[in-house]
Amino acid sequence: MSDQINERQVALRAEDGRLTTLKSFFDLRKIASMPFKETQVVSPSGTQFVLLNGTLLPGKIAKGVATAAVDGEIIMGALPGAVGTAATVQIANSEGQPLNLVNLRDASTHDSITDALGRKVYGLLQCASTVTDLDNIGASGSENCQMSFVTISADGSLALTAVSGTVEFQTNKVRSKRNELDMTFEGGPLEVDVISPGESRETIISFTATVAADTTLDLTQNGTGYTKSGENPVLGATSDEFNKARHVRILLNGVEQDKGIDVIWVSNTTAQIKFICDAGDKIRVLS
Repeated sequence: MSDQINERQVALRAEDGRLTTLKSFFDLRKIASMPFKETQVVSPSGTQFVLLNGTLLPGKIAKGVATAAVDGEIIMGALPGAVGTAATVQIANSEGQPLNLVNLRDASTHDSITDALGRKVYGLLQCASTVTDLDNIGASGSENCQMSFVTISADGSLALTAVSGTVEFQTNKVRSKRNELDMTFEGGPLEVDVISPGESRETIISFTATVAADTTLDLTQNGTGYTKSGENPVLGATSDEFNKARHVRILLNGVEQDKGIDVIWVSNTTAQIKFICDAGDKIRVLS
């Protein structure tokens, strides 16, 4: 058998001096965005985070930018303590790109998840501070990982937001060049069709009898003196969100009503009307 040159002996002589040997080249790592999986689903109920377990998300944890992960481990930001509290902890590369930020979509429609103001919601994959790099993702009941839900503000900062429904999510995995797949796809998965968050839902409330002013209407079902048709609305998590959301509109017989004055937010799906409605009147809710 002939002698073989060790990869440490092969000098690349890069001008910038970073890649001095073949080994250093093979040890370069990159993070790839994985495709959505129909089985990779969580079901938050108005919460800002969910716990992740090893049955839902089998694999090892790549803890932060200093991780030793090289073969498909899932990258996560380390929390200051244990899992169980929503947080905006992120990790970024030298160019400021967040490495543990992942896309979300509705598991049924495959539309992006948005908040009450129409802003896209992302997931932040995070692990407990006690996790050791390359640990396994914990089992159900012994979770050491979570996903917090965030939006990106105009200044680039992250803000926590509550999410409800059945949500699919992606993961970001670390691989070195020596552990690359036989064929890779750069640039992430294809974009999916997304319903515009602006006026994407329509709810019609048709009055069959006179309804007094200051009545609270449940916009998800028939009520005393009115029937509901169309989709369930999303009015916002707070009265402030409802009042400021330009895509949420309330029209009485085609005339737009002032939010916070004519129509008062009560919950994400209920509102109080400050005017009398007679039989034959219609309220149209766009959200």
